[in-house]
Order: sequence, then structure tokens, then C-alpha cells
Amino acid sequence: MGDVDNEKYRLGYTINMPYEFSKKKIKIFCLALILLTLSLLCTYFIDRALEKDYATMLLSKIRLEIDYLRFSSQYNQQNGASLLGSIFGATGSEAAMKIDSAPETHAHSVPVLLYHAIVEDPSGNIVTVQDFESHMIALKKGGWNTISMSDFQKFMNGEIEVPDKSFVLTFDDGPKTSYYPVDPILRTLGFNAVNFIITGRSLSRKNLKVPYALESWELKDMLRSGRWELESHGRDDHELYAMNEKGDLDHFLSNKLWLKEANRLETDQEFETRISSDLGNSKKDLEEKFDIKVNSFAFPFSDFGEITNNFPGNKSIILNATKKEYDFAFYQTWPGIGDYFNYPTKDAFKMIKRIEVMHDVSTEKLLTMLETEKSKSLPYKDTFDENNGWQKTWGSMDIRDGSLILTANEGRSGSSVFLQGGYLWDSYQINANITPLKGYSFSILGHYQDDKNYVACIYTPEFIRIEEVTDGRINRIGQWLGNPLEQSREFGIQMSKRSLQCLVDRKAIVSGVISVPTLNHGGVGLRTWDLTPNNSKIQINTISIE
Repeated sequence: MGDVDNEKYRLGYTINMPYEFSKKKIKIFCLALILLTLSLLCTYFIDRALEKDYATMLLSKIRLEIDYLRFSSQYNQQNGASLLGSIFGATGSEAAMKIDSAPETHAHSVPVLLYHAIVEDPSGNIVTVQDFESHMIALKKGGWNTISMSDFQKFMNGEIEVPDKSFVLTFDDGPKTSYYPVDPILRTLGFNAVNFIITGRSLSRKNLKVPYALESWELKDMLRSGRWELESHGRDDHELYAMNEKGDLDHFLSNKLWLKEANRLETDQEFETRISSDLGNSKKDLEEKFDIKVNSFAFPFSDFGEITNNFPGNKSIILNATKKEYDFAFYQTWPGIGDYFNYPTKDAFKMIKRIEVMHDVSTEKLLTMLETEKSKSLPYKDTFDENNGWQKTWGSMDIRDGSLILTANEGRSGSSVFLQGGYLWDSYQINANITPLKGYSFSILGHYQDDKNYVACIYTPEFIRIEEVTDGRINRIGQWLGNPLEQSREFGIQMSKRSLQCLVDRKAIVSGVISVPTLNHGGVGLRTWDLTPNNSKIQINTISIE
């Protein structure tokens, strides 16, 4: 979840793409390289007359061009295009665009992928060049295409539609290893990306040289290419600061700083002023330097008050300060927050979920995840031959032998799962064949939005109860006394926008009225529970939603 280790940014990279050139092709390649070099020399000496370190700039540009030629040549060869096409005019994206010719439909939701550094030595959230290349090629061949931040924002505001299988590709922190290994791949595939920049490192006003951070001339080149957009990742809030008199270090955004000279923590007002200043200054840095509009912010370490050591009341201050400067705020997903894709909303300020791609995510796993977590249509039926998007939020989940099995983990009271892709559903009926194996109760969740917002039919040997949960607050809205578990095997919920019924063998037993307007839509979840730890388990053989 956190940002990557600075040392990893210093690692170099290579794109290892062996290609068998004939003598004729070598001559063409060398001629193109000579012409390119002469062109770049003229461009840089004119365009950068006021800049310094011409050699570094020129070599970096040449390196990008060579890597692009190497990658696009191999890619185009594999997809039926010519070497000449990759050198003179035609880009690899022209061949790539022909791979998926399925009729275009519109997306109901859009995922945002997050990468950090792209290097040779993977760990944590640092992905290798080879894996990133494999991910992007597989996405392109699978029909997935990037959309710009501008189009994504319009989509989220309900202003435009975007094609099915659209996604936003983002990078954090602005290291050089998020640009040089990546840009040739984007250029070849016709993809674009967004880089959330730490302006205190890339645009330092303190003359501090951060060797792994992209410099202003590189950021200008990225913008000029048309493939990159820049947004804010804060100015100074990635460094760790003292949070107490002992000097213990922690996050800038979510904790009060220890004021050594005053021998105290910040006041609430001082905390708010500091946070607001950093959020505003990073936005201003980018807008003034590059003459662009910045209205998106990515929370450093994905922390907006979720992790704090000394200021439990910080979340509202952080979010209010963010709302004043930005329309969109990005954070990484975790179990329990509902669908991982983003759906349009009428909210003026939008919290955007990002799927962080870790170093151990295979190409197959990435594609499967995106396909199964897409918005789903009704009717829907699952016989659990494979995982079609069920996400565990706590406890244990196992899909095997045509069943979904929920079990309490060691020391836990139960287990909970939900089905990705049902966020827009409003009126539907759930019928599930459920076998209770251990425990006091199990629940079927309707209008599930996340673990703090849903309605539930709770089945026990003594009663059926209806609860609505809003921001974690539970409200009982119906109950029937009796034992529904003696002979029954099919349980369910009949949902409408404002009411629900709990079903046993497809017959309504108890009903309730939903009192919270925001719980008028959402997906499906399942849960098992018992007061005694390690004593709850259910088996679901089939589930249908129609």
C-alpha cells in the first residue's frame, strides 16, 4: 500500500528484446538512427537554449527512441507489421489496434491501475520491466485500452460514455523508472498514462538534488508527447517526521508533528494549516511550472487518516482540505471497500479507487481480475466452477468442487464475501442453495456497497432478522421468530429500491422498508458468524440473481 523504497528507484533497467536483423535492415536502422540523432541535436539546441546539461537531455532522448525502435520492431513483427513501419511513420499502435475487433459497447465502470517503479529487481509494489511489458501487451490483446484522465473525469461526472474495457494507467512518485522503461511501451501500444508527482522532489525549491526523481525538463517532454498527464502527489508529505518527543517517525498527512522547540505536538489548527498548505502548494507547483490544470490528488501511502498514531480526529480535516483543492482523490483498494472499479457519481468530490499491481501479480492473474471484477448484468447465476469475482473481506473463502465455502479463520468469529460488479443493481431476487455446517447464523447481503453499507437477511435457528447498515451503524427493520433451518436449503432476498423480503424456499417470510435513501442499490454478499471463535462454516452450492 505504501510508496516504494527510494533505493529501488536508483536501479537501472534494460529492455531485452533480441531481434534478428538482416544487413539491409541494419543499414536502414543505422540511417534512421543518424537522421534521428541529427534531428534531435537541432531540436534540443534550439528548444533548450536556456536549459543546461545538454548531453544528459540528448542521451536520454536518444535512449528513449532506441528503446522504442527495439520494442516496436519486435512487437510489430509478432503482430504482422514491418520493421520499416516502426521506423518511418507507422507506430506499433496501428497494428495493436487491430487485435481486438469485437463490437464496441460502453463501460459501466472503469478500473484504475497503479504501478510505481519499473525496474529489473522486483519487490513489494516494484514490478519488473518484463512483467510490465507482458501486462500491457496482454491488456491490449485482450481488448483493454487506456483513457485519459480528462476523459475519466468526464465519465465519473456522467458527462460522457467510454468504451467497454477502458482503464486508467497511473504511476506514483515521479521516479525516472516510471518513465524511461514505460514510455516506449506506451508509444508502441497507443496507451497513455498519468504520473502523480511529488513536487518537493521533482520541482524542489530548496535546490535539493533527488537523483531518482524526474526533473522539470523530463516532465515537459512527457507532457509534450501527448501520452502523459501530470497530477499531484503532494510536495513534502512523503518524508517521515517526528511524531513525539522520542523522535519516532511517521506519516506527514495523518499525524500531528512534534514541535521540538516548543516541546509539544501541533494544535489542531496548526495541523490543518500545514496539511492545507502542502495540498495547495503541490497543485500550484505543477500548474505554474507547466501551465496545466491539476484537479486530482493521490494520497501518499494511500493514507487519508486511516493510519495514525497521535490524532484520531484527522480524517475529516484531511478530506475537507483535499476537497478545497481537488475534485478527485485517489487511494488504493483493500478488502471491505466494495467494488474495485469506479462508477459515475453525482458527488462533487470523488474518492477514486486504484488497484495496486504488486510484483507477484502474473499477467494471467491481472487479466482474470479485470474480467471478473467488471460490472455484471442480470440475470446472473454461479455454480462455482471457478471464481467469477467473489472477494473475501474477512475470514476464509474457498471455491472448489462446485461450491463456495466460507469458514472462520483461527481466532475469528466468521467470514464474509461479496460479488464484484453488482454495484449498480437495484431491484433483484437472490436465491442461494446454502448448507450450514457450523455456527449460529449466516446472512445474505443485498444492496451491498461496502462492509459498512448494506442490508441483510440474517438466518438463525431462532429467527430471521432484517438489518440495514449505514456507515457501520446497525438498524433492525424486521424480524420473524421461528427456525427456518430445519429442512430448508434455499434462502434468499427479494430486493427493490426501498424495501426487501427474506425468502425461504422462494417464499417471503419477513419484509422490511429501507429507511436510508443511499441504500437503494448495490450488489450481493454472504456471511457466516458465531459467537465462539473458529465455529462458523457454510457451503453455498449455487446462487442465482435475477
